[in-house]
Amino acid sequence: MTKKLIGHMQCPECDFADAEVGEDKNGHPYRHCPDCNAQVFTRGDPVRVTNMKKKMRPVKSAGNPAPVAPAGATTAAPAKKPGALDGLFKS
Repeated sequence: MTKKLIGHMQCPECDFADAEVGEDKNGHPYRHCPDCNAQVFTRGDPVRVTNMKKKMRPVKSAGNPAPVAPAGATTAAPAKKPGALDGLFKS
């Protein structure tokens, strides 16, 4: 069964910032931390489900597109900062 990732949240056990929030086979959210391997299941309890969804950051997907830049905004790359070795080697 493929895991359906619906968001990320901070792990309260180890403070890992991107613990995964997925849906179990019944559509209930659960958290798994790949850093400390902690797992928390809501088991469909409405209060637990609501609390977990309030704390998670949703995953951007086709159904949840990225925000669109306003008209007239440019998407130019930031200027490159000179590095320590820039200008030392000239060809």
